[in-house]
Amino acid sequence: AGVLILALILVGLPVSLPRGNALKSVLLGLANAMAAIGFVLFGAVAWWAVPPLALGLLAGGWLGPAIVRRLPAAPLRVGIALAG
Repeated sequence: AGVLILALILVGLPVSLPRGNALKSVLLGLANAMAAIGFVLFGAVAWWAVPPLALGLLAGGWLGPAIVRRLPAAPLRVGIALAG
């Protein structure tokens, strides 16, 4: 979903790749927060899995923007397309 949303943002809005990626992260973060609240309230949560997932979330949230700001846009677009 992230690659498709990023593509839609970059095609539909006059923003750079780093700003589009930041907007994508905010939008997906809000959507995931709502889903997490729904699971906590109404679903079965494997609480033992929460700490490692939280560590991954924090590491990616800290490292991702730093990497995106330093890489040139063209190779970053290719990497995103190949990974997505």
